[in-house]
Amino acid sequence: MGSTLSRIDTSLFLLGLVFVSIVGGEVLYILFVANPLGILWVSGFVTSLPFILVPFYIGYWLPDSSVSVDRYTRVYYWSLAGLCVFLLMNVVIMTALRPTSTLELVSWVRWASTIGAGGGLIIGAFEARGLERAVKTERARVRAEEAETRTSQLTYLNSILRHEVLNTATVIQGNAKLAAVDCDSDTIVSERLDTITTHARELEAVIDDIRILLDASGEDLDSARVDVVGLLASEVATVREAEGTVEIETSMPDEAIVPANQALRRAFRNILRNAVEHNTSETPRIVVTVERGDETVVVRVADNGPGVPAAKREKLFEQEVGDDHGHGLGLLLTGTLIESFDGTIELAETGPDGTVFRIELPGEARSTREAVTSPS
Repeated sequence: MGSTLSRIDTSLFLLGLVFVSIVGGEVLYILFVANPLGILWVSGFVTSLPFILVPFYIGYWLPDSSVSVDRYTRVYYWSLAGLCVFLLMNVVIMTALRPTSTLELVSWVRWASTIGAGGGLIIGAFEARGLERAVKTERARVRAEEAETRTSQLTYLNSILRHEVLNTATVIQGNAKLAAVDCDSDTIVSERLDTITTHARELEAVIDDIRILLDASGEDLDSARVDVVGLLASEVATVREAEGTVEIETSMPDEAIVPANQALRRAFRNILRNAVEHNTSETPRIVVTVERGDETVVVRVADNGPGVPAAKREKLFEQEVGDDHGHGLGLLLTGTLIESFDGTIELAETGPDGTVFRIELPGEARSTREAVTSPS
């Protein structure tokens, strides 16, 4: 009972109780005293009964509707206006016809008040719902326009990065390599050209990360079906080949299907690179585990590095400029990619003995696994 009452608008509930109380008094008078109005009272009671129940219905419907609480007052005003206008009209008629008894006067006033207030409530409720829908439609239109503008801007920036900046970096790197061959005998010049080549490669990596980040932010990443185990195995093999001193242990099932695409590979690559680049141990060690549940796939990447500094833990997956180790986009990009596939990533553990990253992605039931996208 308490739960039901908590969902009813108190003001309208009290209004309904007032109407019911008046009608109840009339009924008692008719039953135990007299009914001088006869069929006239009965017809008035029957015609006003639906309007007597309207405050209860609207009071119950309003809190569960889409109508904002700020619009409740407008509904009340409609009810009050309906009551006053309809009652005033009937007062004019009563003045001319002059009721013959107190019962007739009370019944007439009650009849006019209930119909006026109930009718006003109905109009107010419909108007409030219409206004709410109009406002939501307008907001949706504005959001759609903003999203379209943002998508257009991201597409433009992506195009600039792809065709202008990236091409320029490629030209710089190519010419530096050619110049290094021509100046092979000049050690100083060769070293500087090597520096140019190295930074050009880093610039290409930054541009590539930014492009992927723009795609993920613009929700342009289509979701297919990929095998997390296949992607991780491929990236682990790449790290082993590039970093001969790193020890990597894996514990993974045969497959773990998630709704994502090949961009997920970059997220795993960044986590593994992070575990290697920031590891100061004599023998860096990484442990990669994959657990496949009924509804999720959980990936853990643990290392034996020095841990994440306390000052960086809270904003590890946020934008960072001026990082001394890399360009600061790796973990930001990783977090954005994981979230774009409805997953989560967190710093599960960190300290002097190492760090553990935990990634959770929505999984797929074994019975529905077909045509898995293979790693390439």
